[in-house]
Amino acid sequence: MEKSCGLALTRDRLVTASALALLAVFLLFHLSAYNTPSDDAFISFRYSVNLAAGHGPVYNFGERVEGYTNPLFVLIGAAMAKMGIELPVGMVWLCIFSAVVLLPVTYGLGRVVAGDAATLWPLLVAALFVAANPNVAFWCTGALEAVPLALLVSLSLWRYLLEWQNRSRPHISGVMFALCYLMRPDGAIFFVAAMIHHAVFPRLPRTGVPCGSGFAPRCRWRCLSSPSSPPMCSGADSTTVTGCRTRSTPRPGETLTT
Repeated sequence: MEKSCGLALTRDRLVTASALALLAVFLLFHLSAYNTPSDDAFISFRYSVNLAAGHGPVYNFGERVEGYTNPLFVLIGAAMAKMGIELPVGMVWLCIFSAVVLLPVTYGLGRVVAGDAATLWPLLVAALFVAANPNVAFWCTGALEAVPLALLVSLSLWRYLLEWQNRSRPHISGVMFALCYLMRPDGAIFFVAAMIHHAVFPRLPRTGVPCGSGFAPRCRWRCLSSPSSPPMCSGADSTTVTGCRTRSTPRPGETLTT
C-alpha cells in the first residue's frame, strides 16, 4: 500500500475513496430490495414517544416497566420525537446512515488490524462483504438497533486498537464500549474481549476505572426505569417461567385480549 504523510491526496487514497463511494451506492441499491419494518421496533418507539412527552421511559402511563433492551436507541428516538421526526422514518434513515458509515469504518479497522501488512484490495473486499450482507440490508429497514450497534462496536474496537498501539492516546474507548452496552446488553461482550486482550498483551497504562465507570449509567437507568424485581409486565398478577408477571383479570374499564 502506498505510503503518504498527513492528508495529502495519493493514488491509493483516491482509489479507496472512489471504491468506498461505489460500495455505498451498491449498499443503497441492495437495501432498496428490502421493506421489512420490525414489530419490535414499535415497542421502542412507544417508549421513546412517551419519554419525549415527559412521561418517562414507560410503555403505559404510571407503569415503570423496562420492556426494551436498547436504552440508547430509546433515547435517540426520544430526541427525534422531540424534534417532530416520525420515528418509523427517522430510525430507518439512522440505520441507513450507520450502514453507509460502517463501510469506511470496516476499511479503517482492517488497516489497524493488518498493520504494515495491510494492502488495498483485501480491505475493500471486507467492506464489500458488509455492503453485500443481506442481514445489514434487512435490519436497515427493520428500524432496530442492530446496524447502529455494529457501527458502534466497530468504532470502539478501532479506537481501542489505536490506543493499544499508541500509549499516548486518550482512553475514550471505554466510553465507546459503554455506549455499545447502552445500545444493547450484548455490546458488553466486546468490552470484555478488549479487557482480556489488554490483560494478555498489556501495553496500555493500567487505568481501568475510566473504562469500567462508563457502565454506571446503564445501572442507574435500570434503577430509574424499572425499580421492581423481577420486572413486571403491565398489571401483572401471576409469574411466568421467565420471571415476568402477567395479569389474568382486567382492571376496571379494561378489556384483556388473548
